[in-house]
Amino acid sequence: MLERQPKMHEAIRALELARLALVDAEHDKGGFREKAIVSIEQAIKDVQLGIDYADTHPDEFPLPARGARGTARGTARGTARGTGGATPAAPTGTN
Repeated sequence: MLERQPKMHEAIRALELARLALVDAEHDKGGFREKAIVSIEQAIKDVQLGIDYADTHPDEFPLPARGARGTARGTARGTARGTGGATPAAPTGTN
């Protein structure tokens, strides 16, 4: 069965890993570590609400076509958009 909202589920997994890393970190860093943990927990809830919304509104969010790879505009991961797969040249000049 095709998973609905695979990128949203991927985001939840990434957020959960970030939360674990912060929980394992030493010291609270002036309260900012705890604030970040709370923010991540809220983000997980918000992403889940988005998944739930999409699941209850399937006409707005149809399943991807079979064979779709989930990449933006058909580009392969690791290639730059709009370059035909070529790596963009380094900028010239100074900033």
